[in-house]
Amino acid sequence: MTKITSSVSEVPATCIAFNLGKTYRTILRHYEEGFKNSILSSMQYGLLVHVRILQPASTTAISAATGHDISTLSRTLASLKRAGLMRETHSASKDKRLKLFEITPQGQEALDVALEAWEKVQKSILKTLEQDEWQNTLSTLKKLQEFHIS
Repeated sequence: MTKITSSVSEVPATCIAFNLGKTYRTILRHYEEGFKNSILSSMQYGLLVHVRILQPASTTAISAATGHDISTLSRTLASLKRAGLMRETHSASKDKRLKLFEITPQGQEALDVALEAWEKVQKSILKTLEQDEWQNTLSTLKKLQEFHIS
């Protein structure tokens, strides 16, 4: 087991949240730069990908797949809806309050165009890692995504 430090000066080098957050922000800057000519931000792209995979997709299902909290997700989905990239449908079940989302043809076109930008950024980042390094990192990230405080 890794020793937990009690020295404040060691926190930046050892803190899981700090290091994941710093890495996330660094990687996100690369994706945002890659998406600068797209009508989608990298976050919007990720959400549209999940809506496309899950459609018709409930807010709860999208939240579970992406890790976004419902309130932030609802605002972002509303902006994608206003932009005409997805539409709201309703469940065929008796519960008409259940909102489902699916992408529109305009949203699919935006996804198709943005996929090229995503692939370019993805390849450029992966060039910095050996294949086994990336697989180990991905495995570790997935394990951390399943972490629950007991």
